[in-house]
Amino acid sequence: MNELGRASYYQYDSLTGRLEKTIDDIDDATADGLSLTIPAGWTLPASGGANLATEYEFDAFGRITQVLGPAHTADISGTPTSVRTAAWTFYNDATHEIRSAQGYALAAGPYTETIVGPVSVTKTDRDGRTTEQIQAAYAGDLNDLAAATLLQSDYTAWTTYQYSKTRLVSTRTYDDIPSSGSGTEGTNYEQTTYGYETFDARQDGPAEPHPRARWLRSPGWSTTPAATSSRPGWAPTTPTLPTPTPPAARPRGTTW
Repeated sequence: MNELGRASYYQYDSLTGRLEKTIDDIDDATADGLSLTIPAGWTLPASGGANLATEYEFDAFGRITQVLGPAHTADISGTPTSVRTAAWTFYNDATHEIRSAQGYALAAGPYTETIVGPVSVTKTDRDGRTTEQIQAAYAGDLNDLAAATLLQSDYTAWTTYQYSKTRLVSTRTYDDIPSSGSGTEGTNYEQTTYGYETFDARQDGPAEPHPRARWLRSPGWSTTPAATSSRPGWAPTTPTLPTPTPPAARPRGTTW
């Protein structure tokens, strides 16, 4: 219960512990209808609470597949209609793809769902790294979205990610999406490229005092050991550390 005397109710699955439903600003009449036990000292409004219910559904792996928001009145084709905002997510583990959509569902029968706006698609590789993020126009039914073929010509936004081994080396953000293929930089997309510093690999044998080489600008500098570099004016150098001077011996019986 908050400082205004309004209470929220949370319902969890008895087996999995997952959140199934919330009701914000619940009143006494609704609580009685759900056979809820009100905590001692709490007083709910007898009626007139907003009773804003949000419901959640999950798949067998505990991932959210549907969220239905509180019922409210909206203008649907010129007719005041009770609807619930909705979000849906479909997981295709075989193709490493997640599809999601937003829209509304009728709050009373017949319970039909309508997608509003583009659908979103996230593609990953086998290691879970994102390779593509897509938004695409879709005019089909919700039940067909999971298996629907989304053409590249229907894309409204597209970003791709390129990797070398485990590292992200570039991203491409499209401003003019081609109907097929990847297009060309500067015409269809803008590319951001990432570079990484390189350290010496570990080797067997006597340990070097400073095994990591650093790239330093070399005019007027000597390099130890001498080395050549493919980068003009640059050479790897190992910094020379000063030899510490031990403190002078103290006569016996003296203190500092």
